[in-house]
Amino acid sequence: AGGIFQAQQSITFISSVSLNITIAGHHFLVRQLKDRFLYNDTDLHTDSGILVASPERAAADVLYFNPQYHFDNRRVLNWTQVKNIQKIVGYI
Repeated sequence: AGGIFQAQQSITFISSVSLNITIAGHHFLVRQLKDRFLYNDTDLHTDSGILVASPERAAADVLYFNPQYHFDNRRVLNWTQVKNIQKIVGYI
């Protein structure tokens, strides 16, 4: 969504298990999230059978794992919505 400009070294997924894997030269980071957060569908939608987070939900999830995370372009996110998601999901 344009909130992060730095090149990412891995593709990140959220799951009930943690994994670090490399397949065909692509690094995948799978971060474990507690079930009560993982199965909360706030601001998630299905795209071609895959559950996808809105940019604001993704930001809320990132901030759960790293509260000091730096977003390069904070203007592309609705921070009121991020805070609401954090409350609804139970992060804060």
